[in-house]
Amino acid sequence: MKKILSMILALSLLAVPVMVGNEESVLAFTAFVGTATCEEAETFSGRGSAWVTDRPVFGILSYCNADEGEVRKLVTSRLIYNRLLQDSGYVAFDITEGYDLRFDDLSEAYVQAFRDSMEIKFYDSLNAMIMALKSGEVDAIFVHNVVADYLCARDEALFYINHFVAPDADTRNALAKRLVENGFHSDEFTFMLMEENEALRDEINRALGAMESEGVLSALEATLNAAVEEPVPVEMEKIEGADTIRVGVTGDLPPFDYISEAGVPAGYNTAMLAEIGKRIGKNIELVNIDAGGRALALSSGMVDVVFWNRSQSVYTESGTYEAGKDAMRREIIALGMDPEKTEKALDLIESVFTFDECVTMDQPEGTIITNPFFSSIMTNVQTKK
Repeated sequence: MKKILSMILALSLLAVPVMVGNEESVLAFTAFVGTATCEEAETFSGRGSAWVTDRPVFGILSYCNADEGEVRKLVTSRLIYNRLLQDSGYVAFDITEGYDLRFDDLSEAYVQAFRDSMEIKFYDSLNAMIMALKSGEVDAIFVHNVVADYLCARDEALFYINHFVAPDADTRNALAKRLVENGFHSDEFTFMLMEENEALRDEINRALGAMESEGVLSALEATLNAAVEEPVPVEMEKIEGADTIRVGVTGDLPPFDYISEAGVPAGYNTAMLAEIGKRIGKNIELVNIDAGGRALALSSGMVDVVFWNRSQSVYTESGTYEAGKDAMRREIIALGMDPEKTEKALDLIESVFTFDECVTMDQPEGTIITNPFFSSIMTNVQTKK
């Protein structure tokens, strides 16, 4: 139980939780727990807290280029943003009894200590990461919400922290939705290519733009439902005499990026790529690769394109993407949040991880990316106790 309690704070870091799991798992979230590594613990009021020495360990799929230190910074910055949104009434914990970390309790010393209190372990495949979770090698695994849905629907031993809930439906206007569900807390999915393939990148962007305006992207997203049967392959149309584009798929983000037990890519990834291939007039060849080998597969020429995701910053009301502290400040204050608290939150975030660093942290040199076509909040999966 002590080990579970030591994870409380870290498990709030990427999303506001709605618990899916058994009663004992839920009870594990009814106390705030800090870390004994903070020498300035008195700066936090400590209401309901128990300072423990256990160091929580979290599993995550290998990035292309980011290291453990950068992931810790990302996790910590999202904790701060999470608190600001809750304090301003845009999100609410579904479990509040005894969970009493307020925005005003945050300080630079506190967030620095939080950043240093966790251990991140990288895994090159989802299967290896799940095995580590079930064996106790890690306390929880970080995956995207769509993947958590899929895993927990198929394994009764697992539960996860679901995405945001808004206390007042009237606050969920388009701008609030971007900040809460598709803003700084979530990742956006793109395709990554080497920079010499700029022409191909532009072709894919044009196809994605048309697919969005025609409602094709939203229709594909609707297929990502954990309750449906296992994804089925979508046949790639062969165009006589056309160039072939090799796309790396890992199967490590089911049902988004999915490979069946027989080794055949299926579902969303094949449907998405089949549609793009048809629109750009090129054949698509799917190449199975490990998540940890994406960057090497791309740079070596083994594949021309890989799936990639980056942390979002903010979209303006016109839909234009902007990174940076000033862009985030404008949008948060436009939502009616307190300017003084907004400034405090942004200063705390920048003290551990700048917005520009957050957006570019995992992108290898010499690569370019397409426009995003899907986004998902990151959450964590645990085993029921």
